[in-house]
Amino acid sequence: MTARSTRRAALGAILTGPLTAPSVAAPAPSVSPDLARFIADCINLDSEVRLAANGDPNYIPPRPVCIAAGRARGRVARFASASHADVQAKLRLLAVIYPVADIRCEAEPDDDGHAYLDNVALSVVADLMDLMEAGQ
Repeated sequence: MTARSTRRAALGAILTGPLTAPSVAAPAPSVSPDLARFIADCINLDSEVRLAANGDPNYIPPRPVCIAAGRARGRVARFASASHADVQAKLRLLAVIYPVADIRCEAEPDDDGHAYLDNVALSVVADLMDLMEAGQ
């Protein structure tokens, strides 16, 4: 599979995945076009980094790539979601670029059991991603 087809497959999965529970009769709203474009930018940059890393877990992308990826993620984060479809597309993007297992590790409280708001937010995100994966 080529890098281009991998990116297309990831984008397709993000934008066309199940958007509502099967019991809901109303048609699901589609992902906002601007958000879809921002997500595509994130996937393209993520694919470039993965290809350059060539499986090396210690690979650090060049600074310009890191800056561009951060800006692309910022556009997605700042986008005001207009529907559940937009929120779910953002969660799917996160699942592509940041595995749920890694999010769960980041969500763990400190050694003394103290959890910051970031820990709680990441825990909620991981739960939502698990629910989406289960089709709920």
